[in-house]
Order: sequence, then C-alpha cells, then structure tokens
Amino acid sequence: MKGNVYKLPYFIAEALIYLIRENSERTTTEIFKYVKERLSGKELLSKSDESNKKTLLKALRFLSEAGLIEEIEGSGRQPTKWKISERAFKERDFYLNEEEITSFLIFFSFIPEEYRNLFFFEPVVRVAERLSQEIDPEKLKVIKKAFFYEPRFTMRFAEVDRELLKRATKAVINTEPLSVIKDSQIRNLWPVNLFFFNGNLYLGALKPIKEGNRWKFPFRSYLLHSLKLATSEPAGIQKPPQQEIEEARRNRIGFSDENEVPFIFGVELSPFAAREIKRGGKVFTTQFHSIPEKNTVYLVGFTHPSFYNDFLSKEFVKVIPPNEEIKRVAKKEDVKKFLKENYSHLNADKFSYNLKENLKRFEEFKRGILQILSQKKEAFNQ
Repeated sequence: MKGNVYKLPYFIAEALIYLIRENSERTTTEIFKYVKERLSGKELLSKSDESNKKTLLKALRFLSEAGLIEEIEGSGRQPTKWKISERAFKERDFYLNEEEITSFLIFFSFIPEEYRNLFFFEPVVRVAERLSQEIDPEKLKVIKKAFFYEPRFTMRFAEVDRELLKRATKAVINTEPLSVIKDSQIRNLWPVNLFFFNGNLYLGALKPIKEGNRWKFPFRSYLLHSLKLATSEPAGIQKPPQQEIEEARRNRIGFSDENEVPFIFGVELSPFAAREIKRGGKVFTTQFHSIPEKNTVYLVGFTHPSFYNDFLSKEFVKVIPPNEEIKRVAKKEDVKKFLKENYSHLNADKFSYNLKENLKRFEEFKRGILQILSQKKEAFNQ
C-alpha cells in the first residue's frame, strides 16, 4: 500500500501532462502506455501491469474529482475515455501536441525573413522560439534546414515604420480614424484592411469627402511605406456608415478603376510550363480550363498593368484571342460566378460572355503587353 501511495503522484503528473499535450479524448489504454513509458526505469512501476493499471485508475479518478479532467464513459464496445476539463483550463496557456508543434514550425518556416520583423509577426516569432524548445533537437534541425521560403528574383519589399504599422493595425481592428501624410498633405482616413500585394504592404482605407451637404467615402489602397504618421491626432473626422466599411472589406483592394476589366482568352504553354497542367496543377490562378494534350489553358485576363507583368513572367508559345470555343467553355464552367467569388475587387461584375466585348478588351490587353515589351527592348538598345 505504501508503495502505491508513493508512486501515485507520479502517475497523476504524467497522466495530466499527457492529456494536456494531446488536448483530445484518450482511452485508459493510451494513457497507460504513455505513463508506463515515461516511468520506466525509475523504480516507480510494479512488476505487475495489473497493479500499475490500478494505480493509474486511482490517478485518473483523483484528477477527475479535482475537476481537472473529465471521464467519458464507454458504451457497448466503446472504451472509457478521458479528456482535459475545458472549464478548469479555460484560463490556461495554449498547449499543442507534437504534431501541432511540428506543423506550426513548418508553417513558420514559410514566412519570408523580411516579414518576421514586422510588428504583428513579433508574437509569432516568440511563439516559434518557445515551441522550438519543446521538440526533439534533431527534428528541429531538419525543419529549419528542409523547409523554407525562397524569394523570387523580382520580389519586392520595403521597410515600414514600426509605429505607423502599429497604429494602422489598431485602426483596422478597432475601426478608428488615422491621420497620415501623403505627398506632403495630411490625409484623414478610415482604414478598413491591411494586405500584402506583390511583396509590399498596402493600407485599404475610406477617405471622407464632403460635397455640398453630403459625405462621400471613396475607397482606395495606399502603399504603406509611402505614408507617414501625422503629428496631430485625428479628431472630428466623419465616420463612414458601417455598410460602406463592410462593402470596402468585401472589395478587398482599391486598385481597380472602371477601365480595368476582365476578359477570356487562351494560351498555349511551352512544353516546360505545360508540365504543371499535365500534373493537374494550374499555371495561372485565373485559369478555368486546361487541355493537357495541347499544352493549352483558358483563363481570365484583366486590362490591368499588374496582370500584364505577371503574364509576361510565364512561359508560352502562343496567345489565343477570345473565340466561340473559349466562350462555350467559360459558360459551362460558370466563370462569372468564379470571378464574383474570387475577384470582386477587380470589377468582376463587368465580366461579359459577349464575344465582341471580350475581343475589344483582349486588344487593349495586347496593346499594353506590346507597349511593355517595346519599352524593355528600347532599354536594351540604349
């Protein structure tokens, strides 16, 4: 009896640690396997497994009576299970099991080094440092070396003033106004979102403008590192209706204007680039159909300079203007719905299945592409 009393605290501690780390329902057998492994070689186990199981059950009953764990009684062939009491641990630190720690550290590895110094990533860095101490050192070494983000040669990134980023983040979360300086002028804004685009941070905001007796709140996006905090605190700034704030968040980015519109067309890829579609992947995010045997994809383009530059980074051998076949497939794939769900911020509502209209937009896209190519050719000839 004395021996069991002496061993009981160890069984209690190990059982509780196991259930906290797993943070899910576990059977008595699973808990016993863990506790036995942990206490093996410490002269804390009886020679009889039956005796050890009885001690474990006493430990589990003690934890249950203390309100630290809950017993889920089995029925039929279902065994009894145990889990951490959410009520008792609602104020506790957040616990992760080994699989979750590994997953988090791999995810963290994919955050570019440049971004890790940003204000809102600092707590994530601290969490990663803490979790790194709770995983096998050899495993951690592999994660650090084998999982990483490799930046493109053309990756953009600019440092952002820490206080500006902090205030902008607070303004977005709390729906507060923010006064900034842009082009030597003070701008009073209502920030609605922060987002990364092409490697840089942008602030989406509504700008109150009074026209006669009415207020208007045009939405646009500002390159964050082009702004500076104004020394004066914003006061008396007209707040936009909640409906307009929600609408701006649905639109996501404020880059587009009425002339930047979607259209359908096709591309014959180079044999190298076509390997992706033969594996079932995508070459363009706006791609809605692929013909692997012809190295061809159908996609949605935009009369937008950012799309032009992204398009030119791909490998292709032929560009196919909009035609009846592409139109037929676009209708079948319900491209209008796809655009509305994913690209509402780029005038998706102006998409049309009208072939004449798509050809008109394609010609504008073609002029933009040829202009970029002409400028690049001229740069090399100087």
